[in-house]
Amino acid sequence: MTASKCRKPSSAKLLFGDEKHKRVDLVVQWYCEDITWLLDVSTEFLPDVSLFIIDKGHEKCDSRALFDSLRARLKFKPTLLRLPNVGRDGHSTVAFIHRYYDSLAEHTFFVQGGFHWIARGGLPKAGAKHEVARGWPDQPTALNVLLKKVLAQNPEFLPLTSYTSAGPVLAVDMEVEEAQAAPILDDNVLHFGKTSVDLYNRGRELYSIIFGGSACDAPPPVFTAGMQYSIRRDKLLSRSCDDWTALEDMLASCVEFIWVMERVTSPIFMSDKPFAKPSDWRLPGYCRGDQVAGHPTPKYWKDEWGCEPLSPHAAEIYRKIAPKRILFLEHFKGTVGDQLFQLAALLGIGRQANKTTGLLGRIQLALPDETVTPDNHPTVFPTIAGGFPASLKDRPALSSKFFTECTFEELSLGQRHAWVFGKTQVKSLSGQNWASEFARAMESTQKFIPLVPQNEEGCEVLKLAGRFRDTRYFNSVLDELPSVFWHQEFARKAEKQLEQLLPKSEWKNAVSVHYHVHNLPDARGYFSRAVEMVGKNLGSPKVVCVVFAEGSVEDLQGCEKQVRILDTKVGETTAFYMMSLLPSVVVATSSSSFWAAVVGQKKYVVAPDLTDVSFAYLKQPGWHMLDPTKLPEELLQTGQPASSPAMEEKVPQADRPASSSLRLAQAPNGEVDGQTAVTTAPLQSIDLPKLQASANSNAEASVTALRSIQLDGLQLENFTWISVAGMLAMVLLLVCRRRGCFRKKEMDAMA
Repeated sequence: MTASKCRKPSSAKLLFGDEKHKRVDLVVQWYCEDITWLLDVSTEFLPDVSLFIIDKGHEKCDSRALFDSLRARLKFKPTLLRLPNVGRDGHSTVAFIHRYYDSLAEHTFFVQGGFHWIARGGLPKAGAKHEVARGWPDQPTALNVLLKKVLAQNPEFLPLTSYTSAGPVLAVDMEVEEAQAAPILDDNVLHFGKTSVDLYNRGRELYSIIFGGSACDAPPPVFTAGMQYSIRRDKLLSRSCDDWTALEDMLASCVEFIWVMERVTSPIFMSDKPFAKPSDWRLPGYCRGDQVAGHPTPKYWKDEWGCEPLSPHAAEIYRKIAPKRILFLEHFKGTVGDQLFQLAALLGIGRQANKTTGLLGRIQLALPDETVTPDNHPTVFPTIAGGFPASLKDRPALSSKFFTECTFEELSLGQRHAWVFGKTQVKSLSGQNWASEFARAMESTQKFIPLVPQNEEGCEVLKLAGRFRDTRYFNSVLDELPSVFWHQEFARKAEKQLEQLLPKSEWKNAVSVHYHVHNLPDARGYFSRAVEMVGKNLGSPKVVCVVFAEGSVEDLQGCEKQVRILDTKVGETTAFYMMSLLPSVVVATSSSSFWAAVVGQKKYVVAPDLTDVSFAYLKQPGWHMLDPTKLPEELLQTGQPASSPAMEEKVPQADRPASSSLRLAQAPNGEVDGQTAVTTAPLQSIDLPKLQASANSNAEASVTALRSIQLDGLQLENFTWISVAGMLAMVLLLVCRRRGCFRKKEMDAMA
């Protein structure tokens, strides 16, 4: 065909030389490398080979001085061209074609200034022969062989690469990462592993831009790694000078073309497929400032191209390796009840992010691999959450070196903070589905962070941090949580222990009471009134109160008998399941009692009606809310319950203490498998004159009792009250000791 004249001048500038072309132009693309190897190119090629050096390193080194030093020793007469340092090898190649379009040699041999690793050989090839690709010891040795072949055989295209018995080794990028028998397969093609920038699909996209058509129909980009090859003139002239000019401009416009151009060199130089109109070419997303395109995913390509980018083979592999992202808790925090809020939030947010009907889906959920929380509480493994799928028990190993970890943190109730790849976002949550807010934040991370090819969207690792004490984080899974949080083995153990304290026949009239007084202005009044509400609901005044507490407990009105269990003795997990087992529960401002009511699916629940938004989660449908600020009428009038329940003694008869006239706060021998049953006897009436009369006789014994109280931290444990009169005597004794009622000698005697 007739060569057309170039309408636009080339960006290459002549610095030295006569620009004469012989049969072969040897074009060295130079960036300050040591190119003294040119001295070893055989002089037998002097009649047929012209030497051109393209300098792109003039800003890095004194390239002109280096060139002049080399030129003085070269047998070849070089021409020195200078180009701006853009587009690397691909741009240099096209710029040379553009400049000399009308005077190209029969063959143009493009090489790098350095020695590309692919030319060294040594890579194994799959197959029964266990062949290894042969390479070259250095650049001039390769050229001395290949230049001779070009001159003798007149090939259209001859790559400088390694070779096997099947010919030159070409390369292709993997569409999806998978194991292979050897780097070079039976097709004599080196298969590069999957990279975070997805060069496989970037190459297909550039192919569709240059040649037109859909990128989904573009062939796998097979190419010569290193872009070193000899190309015959007729192949270069098959495209117009305007085509080469447009391609030069495109490569200069975006640094990301550096490696992508390499992927499409074979169809550019070897195929007869015409270019699309350069005026219709568009810049790909990664050249438009779209940071998501910098690390694209299959979902990105699908949205960008409007078609399915994956081959059936790749789609099947992606399906098998799902889930593609990991959502995990940074740490468990707080008590067992607090941890269940965090676990519920993990499930709720995971559900929203997956947008599936199952609790687990494309996102893999994971828990921190720890048995104790940072604040020294036992974690829900292997107890409450021990029945979860095995994949949740440990955070999976993050094997990919390309993974990106993004943190989504609850700064305070109702406020989300995202720390994603060095950038932060703070946003207040609204509505009734806070899980969806987090899920949307996770999805939106793809708008400004590098992504990972193994994922469909967003970061590879999504980290949750916070306490999440609000049902709006997990409303969508709330109905499923009773079965999720029920570990049969540990629940059965708790059931047996509770049965030793309270016969199962009495459970139907029993209520769990978590005596947790924080944030309750009148704790005793609230719990007493709540128990009365339970009694009315049961239609029986004979309510058995199973009271869980960390320390001392006030006597509750409405309890026919009380069984008191110290959380610290039985453990948080056992206490949680015990609370869950009984049909009614009085909830406190504690997360444990809340979850006991949810998990146990109680028939009747009383909860405090508080205005503090931190306890909004207590307002659940079907629960009976009680204002804890109002005392019962009887307590307002008398300051004590109108009647006192008879309490069943759980301490074995033989070990009963000699005196338990007022209250036995902890029975010394009442432990059953690490738990303590604490019971009380009926309250006695108080005769003040009689108390005063007996004060002196009981003073010494009262001082001893007082010491035992002080030594026990005023927890009312491990001591026996001598009498009600003794208590008054203790008070009088303390007052007298402070005011000096006794002489020092008498005080020393009492001490």
